[in-house]
Amino acid sequence: YFEDGSVEAACPPLRALLHIMAHGHCEGRDVHDPEIRRMFTREALLDSDWYRERLRVKQQRDIALWRRHVAAVGGDRAGAGLARVCAPEYLDELVGTIGADPFTGQLEGERS
Repeated sequence: YFEDGSVEAACPPLRALLHIMAHGHCEGRDVHDPEIRRMFTREALLDSDWYRERLRVKQQRDIALWRRHVAAVGGDRAGAGLARVCAPEYLDELVGTIGADPFTGQLEGERS
């Protein structure tokens, strides 16, 4: 994970755990540190920059998908779907989902 840099794609608690397992600490903290343990809560994960980036990428991919829908079928319904996923509030709708992995490229069929 460290040699190929994939540790950077791990969620914050897993990244910290990998550092602790490999080096005995993460930023000077060990596994018993309350800050490390707090990282394993749902709230901490949802508040992380890692998670916000996943939601942002999911929104970008959904926008590209809905643009393809509009181009293919048009109509008010497709336009409404595109407007919904373009809205800043759409990120709030995504909270609780896994979002999208920013470290993987889009599938062939997902290109806009």
